[in-house]
Amino acid sequence: MERIKELILRELWEQAIAPEKIIKLRICLYSGLKSDYLWSNIHYTIKQLKDEDAIRTYQGWLYSEATLSEYGMEYIEAEYSRKYEVYRRWNTAVLEGGHLLERLVRDYLNSQGIDVVPQTVRLNGKEIKIDAYSPDYKFAMEIKNKFSDTYVNPEAIRHPNQDHQQLIELFRYCKRRGFTPILMAPLIDNSFYYFAERYNGLCCRTLVQVVDADKAGLVREIKDEFQICHVKATNRLPSHIAKWLERHVIEPRLMMYID
Repeated sequence: MERIKELILRELWEQAIAPEKIIKLRICLYSGLKSDYLWSNIHYTIKQLKDEDAIRTYQGWLYSEATLSEYGMEYIEAEYSRKYEVYRRWNTAVLEGGHLLERLVRDYLNSQGIDVVPQTVRLNGKEIKIDAYSPDYKFAMEIKNKFSDTYVNPEAIRHPNQDHQQLIELFRYCKRRGFTPILMAPLIDNSFYYFAERYNGLCCRTLVQVVDADKAGLVREIKDEFQICHVKATNRLPSHIAKWLERHVIEPRLMMYID
């Protein structure tokens, strides 16, 4: 925990002020730490630092006591005002980017002879929306594009949120049908792989967030303001995702039909 404390305070010094999500992202993406439940551990360490008055909040964002002492509140408020506008536009672009990524994945799989469609199925009376569903090749894929959470073993959570509950239902549905469940997301905790193994599932940790190609200017602002370099403005499926699909989805399923 001491190492995480050091990283949090260093990030807040460099950021001046930032949402908690940005601090978590910076540590998960760039610190080299690989422990299970890292996202959650950062959250609880931030809470501890707040209790110790080492971290304060302004408009829900975080800043450190050290930054306040060095630069004063006027500086922190000015930094917040400038960064907030970028953050707001980023969040809007991500919603559109999520739909874009789903379409890019489906289009790529269809172009390679793997027929997929978006589909809604039912399990125990509950609807499950599937982003890429292939009854012929027996898999169902959930495609995430957001950096607001990392996906952990959902069965280890006492009260799973909506996203994690959706994954439990999808993986259980697939096991009942003899399908392969697949999660594609920017951030997947190591603990999720234990869950996936129980259901013969697959995980694609993309480490990238997709936004529309016309948001290239916004991507540069995100990099400048928050030092986050894993947002990609594109209208093409990122090559590393295509390669993962080829290796783990396309080739194994096409082999099923070769005598």
